[in-house]
Amino acid sequence: MRVNKRKRGIVLIAFGIALIMAALGMNFFNAEQDRIAGETSHSLYESFAEEMRYVYPHKIEEDEKMELGGYSLLGSIEIASLDMRLPVLDSWSYDMLKIAPCRYSGSVDTADLIIMGHNYKSHFKSLESISEGVELTFTDIGGNEHIFMVAEMEMLDKTDIDKLDTKEYPLTLFTCNLSGQGRIVVRCKY
Repeated sequence: MRVNKRKRGIVLIAFGIALIMAALGMNFFNAEQDRIAGETSHSLYESFAEEMRYVYPHKIEEDEKMELGGYSLLGSIEIASLDMRLPVLDSWSYDMLKIAPCRYSGSVDTADLIIMGHNYKSHFKSLESISEGVELTFTDIGGNEHIFMVAEMEMLDKTDIDKLDTKEYPLTLFTCNLSGQGRIVVRCKY
């Protein structure tokens, strides 16, 4: 009887150690993904900023694209108070989200732009701490700066994606929360 309890205890300890090792492995993997995303988006942002030095603000044609580093850019977003400067890719996919924030839908011209990004430290994680009244700038590929102010923050369930596009706000940013079960949504006005 005593032997069975001892064996069971050893098995449980081994199982606990295996779970801890798996958690550490996942943590390392996520940190590495974040690091790579940060380096890639930083490089893209720097290339975009360099291009903007030679572009005089102009109206963007509907089909106009900016290709940099093999990616199609929509523009960049800057939030000085969060020390955030990121490129925004023209369209999204799960692979593109690993590179930089992406357009989910809409545009600046139609005042319904929605930008999504991963909850990486190097991307949209700091949106958790943004507050109303914070100013942010979206620069389009024509070099035009669009100044917005955070009007509202809300938390949506991960299944409430249809509530993202309210047509009430010209710019919406969103990312998932740490658990992945909710969406941190930042609504912005001019």
